Amino acid sequence: MVSKARGYVDADIEFDQKGNIKQVRIVKSEPQNPAFEKAVLDVTKLWLFNAVLTKDCVPVDSTGNVRTWFEVRDGKGVVSVSGNVSAASSPANSVPRKSDWENRKDFALSLKYPTNALRGRVQTDLLAAIRVDAASGVPSDVVVTWIETSGNATPTVVEEIKTAVARSLKRARFTPRAGEAYRVCVPFNFRVS
Repeated sequence: MVSKARGYVDADIEFDQKGNIKQVRIVKSEPQNPAFEKAVLDVTKLWLFNAVLTKDCVPVDSTGNVRTWFEVRDGKGVVSVSGNVSAASSPANSVPRKSDWENRKDFALSLKYPTNALRGRVQTDLLAAIRVDAASGVPSDVVVTWIETSGNATPTVVEEIKTAVARSLKRARFTPRAGEAYRVCVPFNFRVS
């Protein structure tokens, strides 16, 4: 950091449906400082954003804006960051927090990755939308809304993965709460080592 220098840099960031950075563009630098701009461009390449979800629980490419402040406090460089993401996701389709699950550990243990997927070394990222009865916390209407695979993912293996996830999610239990039924999006990431 330049001695005694302070300022901020605003950057627009485009990212894909998995949260990977596609493009970063500096939109403002006050005062203009090439060293600060370069620092922002260098660090944002390392970032990963949370997926932005449509109301149907499908991840989409999106954009965000990040402001990075640079200042000197007590003789040391200090960097602060804040930002926001485009409002494509619906609050009705939130990803459940750990505290929302009543049996998260039991649920995770009940999930069996299909043998054919393991044999084919299929790695999978997917999202499933489920309707949850608010009063009981019991899920229904499990639908895999998005799936991306690598490895030997035949159509049969993909269906086996979807079936395993749906079967397991029907065993999940969420903390009961007041109100009407609601939808949540549950992400899954399967890695074969």
